[in-house]
Amino acid sequence: MEHLRLKAVLLHCPELDALTGHLRSFGQMLTERQGERLPQWLDAVRRDDLPGLHTLAAGPGARACTKCDAANFLLPALGKATPEEDG
Repeated sequence: MEHLRLKAVLLHCPELDALTGHLRSFGQMLTERQGERLPQWLDAVRRDDLPGLHTLAAGPGARACTKCDAANFLLPALGKATPEEDG
């Protein structure tokens, strides 16, 4: 029932639908440890009219994102060692 209500709300609010998609995608990146997808995720966020997420996507860590930066970003959130700590 809740799922159907959410679907109805998302159909009437494209911004909320886009936000939901970005958040689900970000959650998937975290749980599946796919830090290499972070640059593409940031680009997708920047293309949508979502000022709150634009702030995140324009942050200092987002501007110089590389594969290593993405790993350093995602792994600590998961309680995993970063590549430098694995050494």
